[in-house]
Amino acid sequence: MSARTTLIDRRLLTIIEEGIPGDVPEEVIKHHLTHKADLHQTLQELIMGPMPRAFKPGTLEFVQALGGQFAQAWLTSVPGGETLGSQRKSQVIKFRTNWHFDAEEEDRLTIEPSLGSQVIYLPGLVEGSLNCTFNKIEGRDSVQDILDRLPNVAGVRWIVGNLSKVCRVLANHLKNTRLDGGQHLLPNVYTWTMDRYKWSDSDDEGGGLSRLIVGSFDDDGVHVSDCRPGVGSGFIGLFVLGVPV
Repeated sequence: MSARTTLIDRRLLTIIEEGIPGDVPEEVIKHHLTHKADLHQTLQELIMGPMPRAFKPGTLEFVQALGGQFAQAWLTSVPGGETLGSQRKSQVIKFRTNWHFDAEEEDRLTIEPSLGSQVIYLPGLVEGSLNCTFNKIEGRDSVQDILDRLPNVAGVRWIVGNLSKVCRVLANHLKNTRLDGGQHLLPNVYTWTMDRYKWSDSDDEGGGLSRLIVGSFDDDGVHVSDCRPGVGSGFIGLFVLGVPV
């Protein structure tokens, strides 16, 4: 604590240290306090648990009534504060890749903890989203182009999920379909996520930042990799999540 720290600052630190339950992972607290701008909401989520984020009754049925790819939409719940580390420790999902747990990679990775909410999702990539790029490239569909084409549904916002949130949805779906043998979503494809990886220290090519992708999920686990945001691939698309507005 520096000499410039005020009495109010010290009081706030004491409240934070005493108020946050011991079972909240230290990495989650550190990440939120470092990266999240809406600090008062952050403290409320850490101390009192995440505020409920739920859809109004009938929202899933309305989405399913849209037909086509939406007819098979599912509803699940994602707890707040999960990280890839906590998901591995709690065996929420099996990871086929380990590089993202390497301490030497920690400073290069920006992976957001999940925010607790209900989630509506399609059981596959959005139709026509394969080969899209994360950033807008002339002549190519971007992730935002695909989001903009999705139907407006009252109370629902279509988003690109962060890595931990997508992994939880994949894990929940596998668990919820276990009576049918268990269904691995995205078995042969990947989806873009919001999280980032700094592959280069150069300021060239978008600051050396890639976006993380996840998929190729099977009995051996889920695969995490990265892809530069201006690059597309025939096996990368968008696994879209609908969250409560």
